[in-house]
Amino acid sequence: MRHLPFCAALFLLLSHSPSLVEGRMVEDTATNNTLATALVLDEPTFWDIDEDENIANSTEVPHVSIQATGNGTFDYFRFSVNPGVTGIFDIDFGLGSGGDIDTQLFLYGVSGDNFNILTENDTSDVSQGGLGSTSVDDAFLEWTFEQAGEFIIGVGAFFSFDSGFANEPGLIGSAPAVGATYTLNISIPDHEFSDLPPRLPGDANLDGSVGLADFTILKNNFGISDASWEDGNFTEELGDTNVDLADFNILKTNFGATQATVPEPSSLLLLCLGLFSCAAGRVRFFR
Repeated sequence: MRHLPFCAALFLLLSHSPSLVEGRMVEDTATNNTLATALVLDEPTFWDIDEDENIANSTEVPHVSIQATGNGTFDYFRFSVNPGVTGIFDIDFGLGSGGDIDTQLFLYGVSGDNFNILTENDTSDVSQGGLGSTSVDDAFLEWTFEQAGEFIIGVGAFFSFDSGFANEPGLIGSAPAVGATYTLNISIPDHEFSDLPPRLPGDANLDGSVGLADFTILKNNFGISDASWEDGNFTEELGDTNVDLADFNILKTNFGATQATVPEPSSLLLLCLGLFSCAAGRVRFFR
């Protein structure tokens, strides 16, 4: 296994601008670019019934919001439903209000390793789904699920469509461009939700912030299998069981972030100077 110097890893952490996580907003990932690797949204702490003017019936129906930034690939999000409920999938801030992406939504059913396209949408009335849309090009979907099961909502840009191939399922055409941003709001009646804040990516010890303690946990467990979130496996919801570079990159991306605040740049600088003063021992990053 290749080893990296301990302080080189710290440099990677501290040289990255920390991200800001507020409320229940879930951040898109770089790995949910296929149906098979869709970001799983079923953790109860992702869902709430807090008031949100951009979401219809937000205080009555459990909902989750995903803040996404395009990277040139399609985005997929996986969730479970109970029978007989009507789900709402609403794009906000895609076009208009400073947005720059004409979105399309595609709903898939999941049966084992098979994916079946159910419906899609390109344009919508801006009055649908709350106040977040100012353009008819912000896609909107409403679907009644007759049976319980797992489903996936896919996001593309105009012009996108389902491939139609069982051996290469998913979207083809125009993926969200690099840097293009949008918010996807999903409302599912009867979905389990929690009053607890969502887990912050990279927060191994669940103290609400991503820092050296989490880095130490990941370092000590790097390379192990059958690992949990508390071991540093931040991709366990995607079916991954290892603590590896993907988890380190998640920690690096969120290093310094808290549930609601970001450290001042001066604080990070002082922390960086203090940490680099301990480099004399040539301590290795990985065991």
